[in-house]
Amino acid sequence: NWFYARTGVMPAGPYCLLDTEFYICNPERGTTVDKDVASRRWISIQATMNLFLQKGIGSMIRRRLKRVRIDLDDQTRNQWFASVAQRLGLCTIDLASASDSVSYELVKYLLPSPWFERLKSLRHPSVTFEGIEYRLEKFSAMGNGATFELESLIFYALSWAVNRRFGLTGPIGIYGDDIVVESAGSRRYRDWE
Repeated sequence: NWFYARTGVMPAGPYCLLDTEFYICNPERGTTVDKDVASRRWISIQATMNLFLQKGIGSMIRRRLKRVRIDLDDQTRNQWFASVAQRLGLCTIDLASASDSVSYELVKYLLPSPWFERLKSLRHPSVTFEGIEYRLEKFSAMGNGATFELESLIFYALSWAVNRRFGLTGPIGIYGDDIVVESAGSRRYRDWE
């Protein structure tokens, strides 16, 4: 599929594009982009093949989240929850620098080992910014093809765990770091922010 996407020809046997299409780049490069009028957002520029594989894992996470009514392909449910939150006894939580709060150790602790190992194999442990190399403590930045899905999964799991622990039965809405949960448990949700 990669060869077909690059050339328009579907190969019919063994082939290798490594010499002509790829070179090893380590670490990833960091930069900032406009977040809004007053601030910038940190992103990482991924190696092309890593990004391709990260997007595949991101798609798998999206499909799994749909099983629990978290649809990262459509914000409509979260938008509706936010519009009726007060009437339904819900609150909205928008985490500051959400992907920065998802540390390497948190992902290692929460994910089953095979999922963690797969995601780890597609991330760089360091990043260069303005010629200086930095070791990463967060698992991944925006720019990684699975960061949005991974943070959504983790925030859903934590919201579900809070609901279960405290006997809350209200709905959970997740779209990245936009979270909708029961107002009655909002203090408990914020405790892990």
